[in-house]
Amino acid sequence: MADFPIQYSQRLPSGRSTAAPITADVAAPSRALSQAGGVLAQFGQNIQQAEDAMEFSTLKRQSEEIWNAAYNTMLSTPDPESRAKVYEKAKKDMSGLSAKSRRVQDKFQMHLNNALPQYDVYAADLDRKKRIQSAKAELETNGKYYLENGDLLGYQSLLKDGLGTGLLEEAEYQYMQENAETNSKFAQVRVLMDSNPQMAVQILDSMPDLTGEQLDQKDKLIAKANNRLDITGSEANKDLADVMVAGNLTVPIVQSRRNQLKDTDYEQWLKIAFNKPDKPGNPIEAVTLESAAIDIWRGAISREEFDRRVRDSIGRPDGINEKEYSTIMQKADSSLKLTQAEDLRRFSRDAGRVILEKYSGLLQFDASGNIIGVNLANLSDKGAEEAKYRFHFLSLYEQGLRDWLAENPQASGKEFYQFAREQKVRYWNTSLEQIKAIAEQEKRGVFQEPEIIPTPKTKADFDKLPSGAVFFAPDGTKRRKP
Repeated sequence: MADFPIQYSQRLPSGRSTAAPITADVAAPSRALSQAGGVLAQFGQNIQQAEDAMEFSTLKRQSEEIWNAAYNTMLSTPDPESRAKVYEKAKKDMSGLSAKSRRVQDKFQMHLNNALPQYDVYAADLDRKKRIQSAKAELETNGKYYLENGDLLGYQSLLKDGLGTGLLEEAEYQYMQENAETNSKFAQVRVLMDSNPQMAVQILDSMPDLTGEQLDQKDKLIAKANNRLDITGSEANKDLADVMVAGNLTVPIVQSRRNQLKDTDYEQWLKIAFNKPDKPGNPIEAVTLESAAIDIWRGAISREEFDRRVRDSIGRPDGINEKEYSTIMQKADSSLKLTQAEDLRRFSRDAGRVILEKYSGLLQFDASGNIIGVNLANLSDKGAEEAKYRFHFLSLYEQGLRDWLAENPQASGKEFYQFAREQKVRYWNTSLEQIKAIAEQEKRGVFQEPEIIPTPKTKADFDKLPSGAVFFAPDGTKRRKP
């Protein structure tokens, strides 16, 4: 192996160069040890400071978490004493936090000494706001009581107390004073809405000089009262008709239902009650009314109008009698049910052709023309499964029509046709995957109706559809937008 001479540099770390020999320093080892000890001591001091800082940060975080939790609890605590207990416990828990060292404990205590007075301010402010909120709620409750009972003096006295104690600002007080009478009538109407909708309507009709906002409120209440009156009136009319047919109709019985009847109906029943039970009747008018019963479903006359025409006749001395009334109403009901049943069969057959698609020719009917099933005899397993799903879908459509008729006994045939057509559009040509999904939803009790397919009537409507959207053209064909 070759030997390579080693040359040692004479350059010192300082960068200076010298040719002089290096002289040994006998004190160097002790100085090095001293310097190392100082470094280690400084390092240990830094670690201790870091640990102290982290421990203080942890204690500070824990105290803030205790305060935040207590504050949120006080927000949802209505009782002042309970709120005070929550806050006292929070202060105790924060004061109970302790550090490992005296240094950190003293620093944390200084932090608490600064933070707790601010927490006291926050807690006191929250308590004040909650007390005001509670007192205002009580003022509103008591005010509602006075308004509902029409006690304007009691209400105005309550408002003065609210102003004097600072619960109400001057502007609030003036506004509530000015609108006291109107708000009292509105409050009385809401109470009467269910028990006496007739009186509710009368009160609303007697309210003049309203602002725009109050007029909107009045209109909403009138609509609600009239809707309620339609319901109670229909029930009361039926009850009185049954009593009359039984021969037991009297004026007091009619008067007992005054609150549920519209003015016109009430006056008609009073006339009927005053009539002699042995009235001869009017066969010619009875035939006319029987013919009019057929027009109900055609939409030429509403059921409500028809019922009033019949009551008007029986209330006149020269009109129909109780026996003719009973015959007319029975024919009206039977005629209505027959025409409804026929339309239901027709709409179901029509929908069956589009819902069952290629399986529509396999539908089975009973002697009256009602759909009762689908013939699966010559179908493959896959075809039979699809046909079953589609037939079940058709059954859902038909049941929806039956439910609508039950919920809308006063509807006309035109209204039924419009509803049936809308439903057919919903169910039309739904994919098998969607049908299966809907069937599964139905099993879980979360059935959703099929999506409505749009029918654009103008170019603007068509332009609004996104590309690829399915729609019905004016000729009734189903298409997809490019």
